[in-house]
Amino acid sequence: MKQRILVIHTGGIGDLLLAFPALAELGREGEMDIAGRPERAALAVAWGLAARALDLDTLDFASVFS
Repeated sequence: MKQRILVIHTGGIGDLLLAFPALAELGREGEMDIAGRPERAALAVAWGLAARALDLDTLDFASVFS
């Protein structure tokens, strides 16, 4: 059974680009969504690494960081 994976990325664009090989490996385990800055997360979708890009600000994750 394939897993659903959610990656939360709050770093900069360089950090995201450096994470692409790891995201590619995670993507082999199942369908992956990435949450973070929408313009950055969209890069992972455009490169075929993630199925959906989610805006972290709309997911109400603020309580996790407080």
